[in-house]
Amino acid sequence: MPPQNIDLLLIYPPVAKPAEPPAGVAQIKQAMQANGRSCQVVDANIEGQLFLINSVVQSCSPRVKTAIRNRTQNLANIRDITAFKKFDHIKRSVLETNRLLNAAGSPFRASVTFTDFKQQGLTPVRSHDLLKAAATPEKNPFYSYFMEKLAPRLEEASPGVIGISLVYLSQALTTFALIGLLKRLFPGVRLILGGGLITSWMSQPQWRNPFSGLVDACIPGKGEEPILKMFGKEAHRTFYRPSYDDNYNGYLSPGRIIPYPTSY
Repeated sequence: MPPQNIDLLLIYPPVAKPAEPPAGVAQIKQAMQANGRSCQVVDANIEGQLFLINSVVQSCSPRVKTAIRNRTQNLANIRDITAFKKFDHIKRSVLETNRLLNAAGSPFRASVTFTDFKQQGLTPVRSHDLLKAAATPEKNPFYSYFMEKLAPRLEEASPGVIGISLVYLSQALTTFALIGLLKRLFPGVRLILGGGLITSWMSQPQWRNPFSGLVDACIPGKGEEPILKMFGKEAHRTFYRPSYDDNYNGYLSPGRIIPYPTSY
């Protein structure tokens, strides 16, 4: 299949709550499309978490063995509104599924849950550790997902620019592991980094960009206008309705959740 030559591909990285699609990148996608530019969104958070959950096939731990045996039913329960009528059952489903995430992270000295990520010897609040994560992406639990699932999609899309939305500290170490891998696999592609956490970091008076060797631009706040300018376009609106037309249907929630900002 020939490459698609997408203008912009946006990635929402692990780990964050896997119950709903990310709103920020959906707004940027709509802004791009409204101005005649092609854009795709990859929710690597839900995809990566499901990849890890399904990657655990054996364990010496009786609890993990039970979680493996109940995996299919537990995922179905989390997505079924009727299962929430029995709180103990849904609580057990969530705990057991989290146990699989943690088991997948254990060989990498990482603690992984639906909403958190910690890795021994690294902290997301130190730029030195983020750069270390970028230098050794194979030490991240999501490395196999990136190589087996994400990289082929990026090769097919052949984007001119890849943007990563870093919103939470729980995403930071994996985000930089992904950035390091992208620099290896697609050295000619322009990388940009934005999102709530980047906005917070850049608002600090002492901010000095320690990631200039890895990313081509860090974008604080609303990304629509500066990104459109990269492609020679102007933002003619102050607000773009999020585009969820390529919404992934595997979210872990009992119904479809569409995030929507009430102020902007």
